[in-house]
Amino acid sequence: MKVNGMIFKICIFLLILTMINTAFCSCRSGDSKSEETTEESTDINFELSEESVIVYPTKAGESLTLKVADIYQTIRQKKGWTLKTADDFLMAGEDASNRSEILIGYTNREETAEVMSEIGYYDYAIRVINNKIVVAAHTEEALMTAIDVFCNELLVTEQKDGAEVLLLKAERTVAQNAQTPFFTAANPAESYRIVYPQGSTVLEASANELATVLRKRYSLELSVVSDAGKASEFEILIGVTNREALKSYYTGAHSPDPYCAIIQAVGNTLIVTGNDERTTVLACERFINHYADNAVYTPQFNFSSAIGEQFVAYVDDAHRVLTEGADLRVMSYNVLSKELSSDKVDFVDRQDLVFSTILNYSPDVVGLQEVSATAWNLFEQNLGHIYSYAGQKTPNDAWSYTGLMWNAQTVRLIETESQIFEVGNKRIRLFVWGLFEHIETGARFIVSSTHWDVQYANRPAHAVEMAEMVNALIQKYDVPVITTGDFNATEGASYYTNYLTKTNQTDTMHSSPNVILGMASSDVIDHVTCTANMEPLFFQQVKNDITVEASDHYPVYTDFRFQ
Repeated sequence: MKVNGMIFKICIFLLILTMINTAFCSCRSGDSKSEETTEESTDINFELSEESVIVYPTKAGESLTLKVADIYQTIRQKKGWTLKTADDFLMAGEDASNRSEILIGYTNREETAEVMSEIGYYDYAIRVINNKIVVAAHTEEALMTAIDVFCNELLVTEQKDGAEVLLLKAERTVAQNAQTPFFTAANPAESYRIVYPQGSTVLEASANELATVLRKRYSLELSVVSDAGKASEFEILIGVTNREALKSYYTGAHSPDPYCAIIQAVGNTLIVTGNDERTTVLACERFINHYADNAVYTPQFNFSSAIGEQFVAYVDDAHRVLTEGADLRVMSYNVLSKELSSDKVDFVDRQDLVFSTILNYSPDVVGLQEVSATAWNLFEQNLGHIYSYAGQKTPNDAWSYTGLMWNAQTVRLIETESQIFEVGNKRIRLFVWGLFEHIETGARFIVSSTHWDVQYANRPAHAVEMAEMVNALIQKYDVPVITTGDFNATEGASYYTNYLTKTNQTDTMHSSPNVILGMASSDVIDHVTCTANMEPLFFQQVKNDITVEASDHYPVYTDFRFQ
């Protein structure tokens, strides 16, 4: 058994203890709390030992290990003990049957297996078997609740024969009646097969990937077939197949946007699809990552019968949501124009990659560069129901390659202007700015977009001229200023650092406390900068399989908090 001294920075996690489920009553057998939950509780007063070991699954993730830390800390506070914590690994021939253990989650112990086989998929139980306390549940949510109940309701200290003892005062099982699993005795998982569209080798590979995961994680053997054959009662559909369940659901309001996908239960059929092979592959990956590859918590393959979500078909990224505590996300994105780089792929053939990237990260404001007239029209057609645009035309009424877009649901534009640099191409080398108001907070701020010259000789002049423009905005409006753009300048370029110094700005790639880069910072030429009255919290340069193909630049974005 590998022992792990799990004494982390506990204090901040004790806040979780305030979220205890107070709906449970103590020590009353068969007490029904509501139609949604049923509780059975039996007094036992089982005495814990200072020699007990807190045991967790070998593959426990961060959320579970932090909850194990809660148990450790709770026992230390109540009794002063510093119990050992360990994963459930056993060496060949090692026997843990005589050990005093607190088993948390899906461990490899027989006692855990016994309890998990007796409870429903959305239930949890806290029981004593032999010399072991078992805290078990099939889902992460139920297990987290069970651990809270164990720590805050069932562990008590009492006086016994003149000494203080630590007791588990009761066993408890809670059934979640309001939640129904997809797989039941009437439609067991082993009766299903995975179906893909005939002729699609790409989606056949995705279907086989899902089957492989289920076989490895749950020893579940599901056949993989094309939709050329006759439909069966129990099927998982990968992609746009010819099945009636898909046709009945995947129409009208239920048909997702071109860049989105769905995971949806329709009767006994599970639909995992996008509008094309690319989006379906990502939908299948999401289903595997979020629903199928859950063996760290349970030996059962299952999920809610009410499963249903429509989402942007994109690679998984935990940072796609706004950073906690942030008010605003601002992105800079050079989307690449073939008119400026004739050897590149036309925007028409890359648009779904660009648009899905923007939709996935949902920036409030985006500084755009290299947007051709065709691209501007495609932006309007595909994202115009969410985003508005400025800077499409230059002051000379020609199509501009530099501009702004903003989410009209989160911010509103107050004023905007495009200014042409004195040197360089008049349709490309511009400074486009907008004064915005944040709808939720009422805070006002300025965001600009620019594209400095590819010719080195012109960039120092752009830096000086743009510094003058930014300082004029600061003086006139007295609001935070954020500048975005393809500066064609790395962090070490003297004219770029001079621009930051003259405007009293920082590059958020360095001033943000949390940063994710896809390349060395010394190679980055797309920047998001800000004045001191705006607080950057997170910066990311988005490099993944999609952005590599979408453009020759990776989008960068920063999450800000208003000061």
